[in-house]
Amino acid sequence: MKLRTDFRLIPGLLFVLFLLASCSAKSGSVNPQTNTTQVNPKSGTVAVANSPNNAPGPVTVAPGTPIGEVPTISGSYADVLGSDGYVFEINLANNQVIETLSTNTAPPQNPYTLAVTPGGGHGVIVSDAPGKAGNSLVPVDFASSLVGSPIPLPFQPVAVALDPSGSYAWVTGASGELASVDLASRSVSKVHQLLNNPDAYLDAIAISPNGNDAVVVDDGGASAGNRALIVSLPSGSVVANALISQDPGSFPDAVAISSEGSLAFVVDGGYGNGTLTPLSIPGGASGDVINVGGGPLAICLSSDGKTAYVANGGTGAGDLVVPVDISGGFNIPGRSGGTPFEVGGGVNEYLDAIGISPNGESAYLLDRENGLFIPLNLKTGLSSKPIGLGHFPISIAITNGS
Repeated sequence: MKLRTDFRLIPGLLFVLFLLASCSAKSGSVNPQTNTTQVNPKSGTVAVANSPNNAPGPVTVAPGTPIGEVPTISGSYADVLGSDGYVFEINLANNQVIETLSTNTAPPQNPYTLAVTPGGGHGVIVSDAPGKAGNSLVPVDFASSLVGSPIPLPFQPVAVALDPSGSYAWVTGASGELASVDLASRSVSKVHQLLNNPDAYLDAIAISPNGNDAVVVDDGGASAGNRALIVSLPSGSVVANALISQDPGSFPDAVAISSEGSLAFVVDGGYGNGTLTPLSIPGGASGDVINVGGGPLAICLSSDGKTAYVANGGTGAGDLVVPVDISGGFNIPGRSGGTPFEVGGGVNEYLDAIGISPNGESAYLLDRENGLFIPLNLKTGLSSKPIGLGHFPISIAITNGS
């Protein structure tokens, strides 16, 4: 497993939301891991990718726990993944935790990424837990709260995305691999070796709405080049290889795709120099880089496609959500993030993931360090009282059904 030093954690990785928003995020413990929220609109499939996380033991959260003052949204839910494999479903109509599900069939499960369709339903978990499950994809039926037996994977998984039909899960690896898993037959298709560099680490993946392209982020460090790959699906062929940064302090860690599928936005966490880079799909041409401040870890696009919201919780960032106007197109010289929203009222957050409500009025942040789910009113810029989940929450998805 690739090891990196995370300056934000001195001791003491979205696929497109077709009808909602597109989100991606960073996750991890002492060594940061990717955290990509993926949403599939048709099959109700949830995908969770896992990697070692040194998570704490379970923390009991009773159903009915109040979230705080947030606009109610009838028929919508937030699904939150904890680092120990617990999934919390939060009803945004009455702002309560309505279910807590443990997916730890072979501890330590070490979950990595959560993906949920707007309608909720079935899903999968990617795990590299040693021993019993090994490197595997574990089916989960969220409607009936059942966890299936694992599907073995031939490499260490890092991130996962679902195709638009919900029939296949595309899984990236810690050594440059990409493979699809047929969820019906429980079989792994051909493994594609996207990069042969020993430092390649495919940290995040997003799939276009039509399912023809994937954008895979390589956080392999200076030797690998910190790149974003445009991959043709289902062939697995790399059609473009875009350099994000040659700065040794750079680490691109999240990606989101626009609703029409023509642009990808790659977040580069950097060390105090966070940026957002637009890329054309499928050509991979880079647009003007957008400065979003130090330490961004996650991104979510509004459902109208006009705004990117970047969760910025690194050192010197001040625990902020930075709105970026992306309505003006690909190249706007000198463009930068708008006036940021401060989150949490001065608590030292580590904003690991972000989701946007279907009506675009609210954002929901995960503070992994403090175990918090934080609602943010995007109209007023004020965050509401958080709900304490514990479990080191690392990934979030907003759905239109349970």
